[in-house]
Amino acid sequence: MPSASASKKEVASLDRKMETRCAKIDELKAAMFDIDPTDFAALTAQQEAIAAAQEELEELEMAWLEASEQLSRGRPASSPEGP
Repeated sequence: MPSASASKKEVASLDRKMETRCAKIDELKAAMFDIDPTDFAALTAQQEAIAAAQEELEELEMAWLEASEQLSRGRPASSPEGP
């Protein structure tokens, strides 16, 4: 099991990667407006790029969830859990 420090770093890294991927998806979607609406090949290619970026984001989200779970399980037993 990774240390709590390593898990925190992994979660933070995944957070940054997800933010970057979200920005990229937004850019790709905005670029759709610059494509000639009759250019179906270009529109299809752009939509495929958006779908690929969204798939990468989903993979990052799953990795983030797994890392977050490891982090929460890695807490020392002496941590205050509340009343």
